[in-house]
Amino acid sequence: VALQVTAVRGFQDDTPGAHGGTGFVVDAKLGLLLTNRHVCTCGPERASASFVGCPATEELRVTIAYLDPVHDFAFLRFNPKDLQHTPLVEIELDPSGCRVGEEIRVVGNDSLEKLQILSGTIARVDRNAPELDGDFNDENTFYALAASGTRGGSSGSPVLNRQGRAVALNAAANCGSMQAFYLPLHRVVRALEAVRAGEKVPRGTICTAFTYISFPECLRLGVDKTFVQKTLLQGDSTQMGTFSKAHPPGGLLQVRRCIPGTLAAESLQPGDVLLEVAGQSAAQQLNSPTR
Repeated sequence: VALQVTAVRGFQDDTPGAHGGTGFVVDAKLGLLLTNRHVCTCGPERASASFVGCPATEELRVTIAYLDPVHDFAFLRFNPKDLQHTPLVEIELDPSGCRVGEEIRVVGNDSLEKLQILSGTIARVDRNAPELDGDFNDENTFYALAASGTRGGSSGSPVLNRQGRAVALNAAANCGSMQAFYLPLHRVVRALEAVRAGEKVPRGTICTAFTYISFPECLRLGVDKTFVQKTLLQGDSTQMGTFSKAHPPGGLLQVRRCIPGTLAAESLQPGDVLLEVAGQSAAQQLNSPTR
């Protein structure tokens, strides 16, 4: 769907005004749309959704059902009974389908043209979250990268594989290049299950921001080479969510900053490299306690 949002300035959001974006239906029965956090904003807003996938292009009022406090995604709610000429269908979420080499299509309101289809191939799945202008930046999660050339209005678009499943959520682009950044859906699926059940989305944090650094950088910082070889490169990567045997991890998590006065600050310092967390490798952002 093509989203139109009018917002005043809220916490951690950009300048007030009207802007456009994209969303897509993830639960047709309950009337839930998935989009980016920065599209629907944190403050007071008025938003509408145009169902551009159907010739009737019906427009409905939407409200915020859940907005993630850290990661760049949110759920909007609409009343399915208000749709008179639009079929009630939804896009299946497939977090494990976000793999290097996967051919994808980004379907959305690119350049505010309501409906455009852009193609690409996922080149990376372990990029650090992009640093954007404004007050809000995602953290403690990997992003996927592809040269799909998305522009303004594509935020919140589904990144679809050949089977028509959403493997990621389009979130940002690098101006002056073809690079586009996609948010993986592991945390989205977890939050969607709670929203469907009418429950609060459980959150936890150790008040620490991490960044992903390469193995050569880890070795320069003193990480044992044998640990890298046996535990990470030759170990079981299938339990790590993002990685697989075909695409093993290429680095570890490093502490970027800690909130002073917290328990984390008593044990961790900026620059520390995490080796294991609860007996599992710390090569994977999804295994970190800041879910």
